[in-house]
Amino acid sequence: SNKQVREYVTAVKKGTKSQFVIHTYSGWSVQDAFGDTSGSTYANKQDALDAAKAKIGRSQGEIFVFDKTGNLLQ
Repeated sequence: SNKQVREYVTAVKKGTKSQFVIHTYSGWSVQDAFGDTSGSTYANKQDALDAAKAKIGRSQGEIFVFDKTGNLLQ
């Protein structure tokens, strides 16, 4: 949808500090803007969100959360 496209473009403009939390069949994965997971898979969503927040730190990055089908949740 247009909203998802706009949010994606915003993430790209913010650079490499944005993090993507993705619900997979093996848990919750945390990826950067280039798809690097660095072995970051968590058993639950909250742990993945906490890890994503830690990776962003004080930068201007954002966190985007996707479900198993690729839909943007938040």
